[in-house]
Amino acid sequence: LAFHVRGPGYEPVVYQVGPGRAYATIQSAVNAAAAQPASNALVVVFPGAPAQWNPSGVYYENVILYTPVKLQGVGPGGVRNNGSSVLGSVIDGRGVAGDATYAEDWRVFVESLDWDGNQSIYEGPVIYILAQDGEFTNAYPAAIDGFTIQGGDQQGFPNLAPADPGVKNIVAVQGGGIFANAFARYLQITNNILQSNGGAYAGAIRLGTPHLPGAANDNQNDFVRIANNRILANGGTNLAGAIGV
Repeated sequence: LAFHVRGPGYEPVVYQVGPGRAYATIQSAVNAAAAQPASNALVVVFPGAPAQWNPSGVYYENVILYTPVKLQGVGPGGVRNNGSSVLGSVIDGRGVAGDATYAEDWRVFVESLDWDGNQSIYEGPVIYILAQDGEFTNAYPAAIDGFTIQGGDQQGFPNLAPADPGVKNIVAVQGGGIFANAFARYLQITNNILQSNGGAYAGAIRLGTPHLPGAANDNQNDFVRIANNRILANGGTNLAGAIGV
């Protein structure tokens, strides 16, 4: 996992998610961080509260990162050699589909945001990164570290890229684990387990959209670092099964 040693030169504002913490959902903590654009934000996600229907304390969310925060889990969790288990920070994105209230609220929220690059809305990624040009920099690189990311499943026909990337339209549920749309410069994706995700262009990690016309075809996802992840049982229907760049 990434280590965050706070002190002179590194004093992020910490937003804690989990039982007994200030935020019950990951998205609410990201939204709080986005409302304070002058501060560097570290969103720390502890395991959710175990329940009979959710013994692993999974967060059933489709998180939208529209501000350059560091999203930090405490580890992916799992089973030890002796059969005992440890809870981890697990995000499962299977909820944003169909006509459920959550799915509609998700769509309305995304449509309210402003971002640069391809304007089509791709439903279903577990973590969806929508950045404005110049917003993500190396002064405070955005990061996703220490999670299990699962359940981003494609549930619609694998659409081709839209003819006009400047128009906001909703594409059928395309799934995937992490999708960085455009201008997510210096993003770091490290120390995660990405498993059981399926997407139209990439199952686990997708940087940008291929075959866009003109200048839009350069999605400007420059200097992205993908390291020390385990990528298991993911699949893509159009292009990459694991990582699509």
